[in-house]
Amino acid sequence: MGGRVFDTEDSKNVKHSRLGVWELYEEKHPELSRIPGASRAESYLEIGQSLPFVWRMIKDIGNIDNCWLLLSLYLFVIVLSSLIPAVALWYTAHHAFLLHEADFVLVRYSGQLLKIVSHLGIY
Repeated sequence: MGGRVFDTEDSKNVKHSRLGVWELYEEKHPELSRIPGASRAESYLEIGQSLPFVWRMIKDIGNIDNCWLLLSLYLFVIVLSSLIPAVALWYTAHHAFLLHEADFVLVRYSGQLLKIVSHLGIY
């Protein structure tokens, strides 16, 4: 904030929001409002500033016994469950293609198929 005092009553420079029982005060940057893409750049800068804290949190969580094993297993299950709809869709499409091909063969070559089957003694 550059030495300024954060005044929660200043509605020109502070945005007030209520999140359930919490009150959230966010500082507005009117000098950045006229620059295209400044809000996105500001959010990226905030993410960059919080990365050391995220890294420390990950290291602290990683120090728990069997944590990396459980996290790996959890990620494996999540990835596997995310692939199930794609595999089901592929299987359905493949099955529909096979049914279409079988229908085409039966309609187009039904006489020849009956001759082959009768010569083989199956029919």
